[in-house]
Amino acid sequence: MTSNAMMNTAVILNLKTHFMLPVFFAFLISCNSQDSNSTASLNEDSTKTELIEIDTCKEKTSVSDFDNFLGLTYGMNELMLEQKLGKFTGGEYTADSTSFIYYFKKIKGAPISVWVDSKSQKVITIFMEILGYEELFQSDLNSAIEAYSISSCDSYFFGLKYADLKAKLGEPVAEEMLEGEIRSVDYDSQDLRCSVNFKFYPDQDNMCSSISVNWFY
Repeated sequence: MTSNAMMNTAVILNLKTHFMLPVFFAFLISCNSQDSNSTASLNEDSTKTELIEIDTCKEKTSVSDFDNFLGLTYGMNELMLEQKLGKFTGGEYTADSTSFIYYFKKIKGAPISVWVDSKSQKVITIFMEILGYEELFQSDLNSAIEAYSISSCDSYFFGLKYADLKAKLGEPVAEEMLEGEIRSVDYDSQDLRCSVNFKFYPDQDNMCSSISVNWFY
């Protein structure tokens, strides 16, 4: 190769390098910008997901608001139970076979029972109780809240004192002292489609530890 040819080649290489470097750096900046945008997008998606998971339940201020409880709603068919509470851990018919009771005992200290009408297959009664004493009470309740995704509007009533319940729902339609000084309190909705029973146990510091929601059709 002649010296002129070699000089021309060197010039061409220098020109290529001169023009390719800016392009290369522009490419790096573009990639970094895309990565930043992707990260921002992921962060936005995460924020949206967190917002969706915020408890937005409707506060229960009357018995009529108990047309839903533990994720179950008035008129729900038994086929929806597994979707709401997971797999049941047992069950049996009542003595007269008019209803079937599903047991959910994933959390031993917070068992749930659901009665379903044998003919209509609709949910008619939902019962939940907290068995733990003292510090175990809140522990059992927290475990149930996590396991069954119980809303704060429902969990609120567990651990409530009698006076606080009346302040929340008003005067009950009936109440009585059962054996062992257990206070049983009943509320009915005005349309008589729903009744709720609350029980307060002295050995659990007279806190509400069992709730039975009954639906009528």
